[in-house]
Parts: sequence; structure tokens; C-alpha cells
Amino acid sequence: MKCIFLKVVQAFMLMLILFEFIEATEEGTLYVMEFNVMSEYTPDKRRYISINGYNETYGPEIRVKSGDTLNLKLNNWICSEEEAAKDDAIWKDYCSTALHFHGVVPLANEFDGIPNLTQPTIGYGESYWYNFTIDKSTCGTFWYHAHSSVQYGDGLRGILVIECKDYDDHVKKTVDSVTDVDELVSGVVTMKRKSNVKGLAQHEVQEEIITLSDWYTDWNFEILKDRVLSLTGGTDPKLDGSLINGKYSDNETIKLRSDTNYLLLRVINSGMSGTQVFHLDGFQLIILETDGILIRPFIVQTLTLAVGQRYTVLVKLKAESNVIRMVNGCNKMMGYITKQWWFYKDNAHLRLSQNPSDVRIKLLPGYTKTELYRDLEPLQEESKKLGIKADPDATFEFNYAYYKDEQTKLKYETGMYKVNNRTYSEYLKGPVSLPEVNKTYDMIINALDHMRHPWHMHGHHFQVVSLGTGGEGQLYKDVQEGKAWDLYQNDLRHWAQTGKTPMIRDSINIAGNSYAVLRIKTELPGKWLLHCHVDWHMMKGLGIVFEVPAASKNGTEPVTTEPLPYSTKEPNPSAVVHSVVAHQNKSKVIAVYIIIMAAIDGAFYWLLM
Repeated sequence: MKCIFLKVVQAFMLMLILFEFIEATEEGTLYVMEFNVMSEYTPDKRRYISINGYNETYGPEIRVKSGDTLNLKLNNWICSEEEAAKDDAIWKDYCSTALHFHGVVPLANEFDGIPNLTQPTIGYGESYWYNFTIDKSTCGTFWYHAHSSVQYGDGLRGILVIECKDYDDHVKKTVDSVTDVDELVSGVVTMKRKSNVKGLAQHEVQEEIITLSDWYTDWNFEILKDRVLSLTGGTDPKLDGSLINGKYSDNETIKLRSDTNYLLLRVINSGMSGTQVFHLDGFQLIILETDGILIRPFIVQTLTLAVGQRYTVLVKLKAESNVIRMVNGCNKMMGYITKQWWFYKDNAHLRLSQNPSDVRIKLLPGYTKTELYRDLEPLQEESKKLGIKADPDATFEFNYAYYKDEQTKLKYETGMYKVNNRTYSEYLKGPVSLPEVNKTYDMIINALDHMRHPWHMHGHHFQVVSLGTGGEGQLYKDVQEGKAWDLYQNDLRHWAQTGKTPMIRDSINIAGNSYAVLRIKTELPGKWLLHCHVDWHMMKGLGIVFEVPAASKNGTEPVTTEPLPYSTKEPNPSAVVHSVVAHQNKSKVIAVYIIIMAAIDGAFYWLLM
């Protein structure tokens, strides 16, 4: 009898393995999209860029699953024919374009969307196809945006959501773990060892996307040409306002379903320069995801987002939660632009008489400018996927500052940011070479100026090994003293003593007169960007290009990345499948069927013997 029981268990386990195999080998859906990108005007005559006629400075939301394939055709009509023909470098940059899929890792270098580096620029009247399959390890909240001139702040941007089972299960397990908790307190959520993930009704959780952005009253192109890149131009033009979900207005509402018990919010800072602050009056925010990385659920009261950063937060509603006040602070040079929106249920009394000016952003509970790099720990599965070693194979140092001396102005016709005395355009011609692929490297970024800058890395996620809060000065490995060195050593001791994994993401704020230590594993060959995500600063040179070599055929000597053999901008239509239904590989399906049938026969044989 015992033997039969064991055989039943073995057969059951075998079937589970087979089902996992089927799920892993299942092919995704093919999505074919077309973006017609053109300029439009607001009622007050402010020029902006529209995608497919969308009029809220954001294009269509793209929602796919891990393993799906995207064929996206972009048609460029941003400028008029007369504007595109101007013999002016600033006009030429604005009238051409390319599309970057922010945070989607891994993604081959040829789809990174950097004009004249990873792809040809898409000129006036030209079309270009982005055809790629999303890796099955990629999941979470992302966005797409132009990577040419200052276009995305004018509207060439949108949200990209990549769904997967791991994300859904993480949400369900967290809900199950906090359901019976009366009062949530800041810090790590205690998760149940065994979660009833099937017990969660789908209607209990309501998902909403919250995009946060800054806004300029004047057309970005004119600001760039007249105020930023002029001989006397500065680095940060005056910020005029802010947008929530593309809307300039205050006191907008989002309706909650009557049976909603939890809010699942994907919050994205898709602005051009300002750090964003997000808060819900009287509610805790349970962070589940940072930049496409699932983390151990961590509770905060207020979120601070650098430009480019994304969070998923879960909010447990209360029985009397008919109205929830959402507070947003958009950082400007001195202070914040403050707005309020409302979540509400039917028959709720909206207290719209409340004025957002009664809120002081810096006094919000849990407010901090500091990145929570010691607290937001990735799930063990996420760390394993990245495979970053505990000790780097080499370290690279990058020091940046703003230069407005006469020699700089004479050469560039304006003041410029430089990293190790070179501008971004100079790195395009001569990237920093990383020695080998599949190695772990530390990148030390030192801020020599007083401003806080949001840095974004292409093609890789990074661990935040150490990070200054501002004023510590710079970190140099060959000068082992000072406040920055002491903080760095303290962080190293922390990781060694606790065994925790540093926060992983692709975008981060670096404080002024301070530093960051970012650790990466080089997996994808190509030329990749590491740059400030303030678009004005990018246009003034603040960024580098680093090159990851391809492995040689014998796997020992690295080979310099060859220039990409650009395909035609409008490929042969036969190269693109114009169907949105899922296509399965028949031979793979037959093979899986044969394996399943053989397993079933084997299971019955065991039981009958």
C-alpha cells in the first residue's frame, strides 16, 4: 500500500513538472501597433507632440505579457517639411526621433532606441519598426519615450506594462499576508509562510496607473533653443506646473468600485526634471516593485520618485474608505508644486473645498529625499536572475560637474556638463570600454556640483551598494579617507553582517556634492547609456556611453562590438507578421503532447505493477 501511495505522489509530481514545462515553453502573443507621431496645439496654443491623436501628452498604454512579441511601427510627422529642412542642428534633432523602452531589461542593444548609436535616426516622413520579443524574465512597470532632443516632455511618451504570473502571485501573497492585520506599520511586511493565493477574488484589487510629470508653459523646443543652449543659457529653466495622468488640472477624481478592498497603484515619474512626491492621506503604501524588480513588501507613508523611477504599491482600504485624498508634490528649484486628486466610491462626499496649499510636502509623514537602498530588498528569485557577484572584478570612477568657463563656451557655444572632462556627444564617438562580458563591475559616480540628479542606466539593472545623502564629498578608491569613504565602508559592513541584497533598480537620484556606487553584471554586448534623466542636462552633455564587448567564438578573448548593420527603416512587409493572434510552434506542441502521453502511460504502469 505504501508503495502505491509513493507511486501516486511520484506521478503527481511528474505532472506538476510537465505543467511547468508547458508553461515555460508556451509562446506568447504577437502585438502589431502603429504610432503616428505629429505635432498638435493645446487650446492656449501650446505646441505638443501627439501619438495617434492622444491629447494628454501621453500616447497609448501598451500592456503585454512576458514572452509576448511587439511589432511597433513609428511614423515621424513631428515637424513640417519646412521645419525639417532647416539647416540648424537643434531643429534637426527635434525633427528626427527614436523610441526607448525605459527599463525593459534584457533587450538587445539594437532595440535600445538611441539615434545614430543603436539605430538610424528616424527623419521627417520616415518610418521605423521596433520588432522584439519580451524576455520571459521581464515583468513589471515600464514606460516608453523619445530619446531625441526634448521631445518626450512634449508628449512622445507612454506607459508599458508587462504582466506575468510572478507579479500576480506576489500581489496575492501580500494581500493574504496583510488581510488580518488591523494596523500596518512602516517597515518590512511579515509574510505568511503558506499563502492562500487562490482565495483572492479578482474584484477585490483595483489597479490604477498614476503618471506624474512636470510641465512647461512654453514649447520645449523654444525653451531649449533660447534659454538652455544659448551662450548665456542655464541648466534648469523655470518650471511652470505639473501633470497627473497627463492633466494639468487639480481636484480630479478616480472612481473606486464598490467592492474594492485594495488599490494596486503603478506610480511613474515620467517628467523631464522634477523629483515627485506621492502620498495618500491616512493610508500606508506597501511597495511591491521597484523599476521592474519585485521586492520584499515594504511599508512607507510617502513615496519619493526620481525621474524615470517606477513603483508598484498596494493600499489596503478601510471599511469607511469612501474618499481618499491623494497628494502630489512636484519638485521645482525652490519648493514644490502641490496638487490633490481624489479616489472615491459612489455616494461619497468629496471635500473639494480642501486646498492643496494647506499641505507642506516636506512635513508629510515619512517624507525623505533619501533613496531607501538598505530597505527595499529584492526577492531572492530576482537576485538569482541577475547573478551579480558580491565582489566586483573592477571599478570605474566617473566625476561630473557643470562648466561655464570661456573655453567651454567657445567650444560648445554654451555651458556644458562634463563627465571626466568629456560631454555625452564625445562619449558617443568614443565609449568607455568595459573589459569583458559576464563580469561584475562597480561604477562610482561622483557629483562635483550641488544639485540632485536622476541617473538612468540602459541595458542593465544595478545594485545600489552605497549612496551618499548629500554633502559627504566624493568617493575615490585610492583616497581612503573622508566622510564618503567612511559611509562606503559602513555600507560594505552592513551588507556583510546582514547578508541582505542591496536595492536593485535602473534609475536613482544622486545628491549634490556626494556619490553613488552602482554594481552591474555585463550580460548584453553593445553600447549602452548611463545618463542624467533631466532632459535639459542630457542636452547639455550629462551622460556617458559604455561598451560591453561580445564574447569571442572560443569564449576567451573579448571582441569589440561591431557597428550595427542597420536594416532599412521600412522593412519588407513580409518580414512582419500582421496578425495579433497567438501563434504556437506546432512541432513544440506535438513534442510536449508526446511527452505528456508517455508520462501518463508511465504513471499508470507504475500504479498497476
